Amino acid sequence: MRYSHFLYTISLILFLSSCTKDADYSNYNLLIEKSWMLVKAEDENGEITEDCEKDNVFIFNSNNTVDIDYGNTTCDVDYSGYDAEWTFKNRGNTIRITYWNRNGANSIFLHQFWKIERLNENELILNYDGKANEHLRKTFTAI
Repeated sequence: MRYSHFLYTISLILFLSSCTKDADYSNYNLLIEKSWMLVKAEDENGEITEDCEKDNVFIFNSNNTVDIDYGNTTCDVDYSGYDAEWTFKNRGNTIRITYWNRNGANSIFLHQFWKIERLNENELILNYDGKANEHLRKTFTAI
C-alpha cells in the first residue's frame, strides 16, 4: 500500500513539474520583445505580397493587444478603424488574433488562428489554414 502511494506521489510530482508555464509559453518573450515587419505573404500558388504590405509592422504587446503600423505605403483598404488582440493557444504554438471594428458597435470582425512555424530572435513564420482549403504563410523579420 505504501509503495503504491509513493509511486502515485512521484508520478504526480513529475507530471506537475512538466506542466510549467515557461514550458508552455516559451515563445512569449520572443514574440513581445520585438517588432515584426512583414517580409513575405504566400498562398498555395506562391507569393502574394503587395508592395503596400512590405512596410507593415506588427507589435504584440504584453497586454495582449496588437499594434499594427501600416507604414508609409498604404493599401487600398483602410484598416485604421480596427483594433486587434492576440493570445496563445495550443500550448503557445498557435496565435489567435481577433480583430474588431472600433468605429461601430465594437463588434468582432475576424478570428484567425496562426500556427507558429518558426519563431526566433530574427524571424517569425506563421501559417493559417482557413475555409475552402485556403492556406496562407506569412514571414516576418524582427526590427
